[in-house]
Amino acid sequence: MEHGLKSKNGRTRTECLEELGALIQRHGMNVCGQASKTLPTIAQHVSDRDNAVRSAAIIALSQVYVLVGEKVFALLGKLSEKDKSLLEERFKRTKPLSGVNPIGTKGGRPASAPSAGGQDAAQSAALSHVADSVEPPAATGEGERPTSSSSSSSSLKVVKNEFSLDLDKLGLPSVSNAAHASVLVRPAAGLAALPPATQAGAAGVPTLRKSASALSLENRAYMMDIILAQIASGRDNAKNIDALKELEVQMSGPPELVIPYLDEIVNAVTLQLRLAFTAPDDDSPDGFRLCKHVVNALVLLFTNRTLSTRVSTESLRAMVVELLHRLLDQHTGSRHALSRPLNILMIRLLDSVPPNVAYGILLDILERSAVELLSTPEELAGAQARFAELVMKCIWKLTKGMRKVLDNGVLSPEKLLLDVHNFMARLPPQEWKRRNAEGLLLGDLPNRTMKTILFELVDRFNGDIFSKLSLVPDPENSPILGYLKNMTRVQDVDLSRALTAPGVSPPDASPAAPEPAESMSE
Repeated sequence: MEHGLKSKNGRTRTECLEELGALIQRHGMNVCGQASKTLPTIAQHVSDRDNAVRSAAIIALSQVYVLVGEKVFALLGKLSEKDKSLLEERFKRTKPLSGVNPIGTKGGRPASAPSAGGQDAAQSAALSHVADSVEPPAATGEGERPTSSSSSSSSLKVVKNEFSLDLDKLGLPSVSNAAHASVLVRPAAGLAALPPATQAGAAGVPTLRKSASALSLENRAYMMDIILAQIASGRDNAKNIDALKELEVQMSGPPELVIPYLDEIVNAVTLQLRLAFTAPDDDSPDGFRLCKHVVNALVLLFTNRTLSTRVSTESLRAMVVELLHRLLDQHTGSRHALSRPLNILMIRLLDSVPPNVAYGILLDILERSAVELLSTPEELAGAQARFAELVMKCIWKLTKGMRKVLDNGVLSPEKLLLDVHNFMARLPPQEWKRRNAEGLLLGDLPNRTMKTILFELVDRFNGDIFSKLSLVPDPENSPILGYLKNMTRVQDVDLSRALTAPGVSPPDASPAAPEPAESMSE
């Protein structure tokens, strides 16, 4: 994996860093060998240009911080002030194990790197400390008992092999914050006999029997750190399932209690999404249940706009990339039944995150995928092309609903035009014409996808579209300008005037349908 960190492929570096973080979480510092030599290699990637690589490096080093506390900086070697501040900010939100000095403490007995058994003991002690501050709730009637969100997944019997993203055909309910705010998750069966203050599953993860708002800020942060550390560990399916159940309870409560931990939640569940779906025990009952609860937790998050709109772009991008790969997996055995829930998850994600964020992430992923395709070995090129095609399918689905989000004012045409400009500036139309002429995979389909986005914008704004180029640098020389002129049938446009006096349309500015309109229909 250390060799993988030197790869020019950003995705390879990201996956190696994620796996290193998971190994450290599972087995402790022993996997690092000489930590003073291994950890500086990981720390170098905190300043990587790729957001996903940076995030994976920070998460991996956070696992080290959990084990050794403030001593981590002595193991990382020389860091720039910017990199050190990024790590410090992350470490402040991460709780080290009991007996380990956190950042900012002085003195104290140095803690050696604990074994896996030591980690479990420390977690149990921490959990009992948190449990002491929780009181039992008032009794509720049987009719008020919450129902599990997993029932929606278990009732999905029809499985699609391809990714359709057809909301109308799936008959899904519209996303409503009011509806989802009242959703609660039933505690796991067999836990009722435990003391009323807490109910602990096999993981030792307590199920709070009182509203999370009753916890102090310190205890709530401690609780979330333990839950997320267990989810990301991948060591024990039963423990991970219990941690995911407790996470569902937390996300079903007041959103303001979860919002401070959203990125950590998405990062931890994204890692478990890969670990669970790529585990070798494909047909084990626990493995299937773990996959189901991972999907359930993400569906619950992305059906609540209050939560989904506050996830950072960096965490969302890593989540989307992982979900796209899982959608392309050839599921066998019992996991074949999870194909449809994965489809639903992608639909909910695209429907709930801000449209400009969704477009920005998908266009960035498509650009990277198209660039990597040229250097991908022939035996792997087919899989890379299928990945890019799936990304475009997501873009087409978003574009079908563009008119509505434009009319509602939730999609900024200026920002979208900038994203399309950046894509076409880095991968100009001439490049796609060349690829198409040479019969390369994808042909010019990505370029036609950009033209379809532009056509939908022109269809909404007509000649006013030129006033939306305010964010595009040097619009006179932008590769999108020629397409906009052809679509509006306005060849002579004064951009300086259009940008300063928006809202005035040329009289003959009716959009001309672009070449790819028919080929994009599903």
